[in-house]
Amino acid sequence: MCDPTLDETSKPLPVMIYIHGGA
Repeated sequence: MCDPTLDETSKPLPVMIYIHGGA
């Protein structure tokens, strides 16, 4: 229930970078 693709599309750019930056 944690699709990275859905997460990226659901969240804004800053959040995407935060998640991929090392959350």
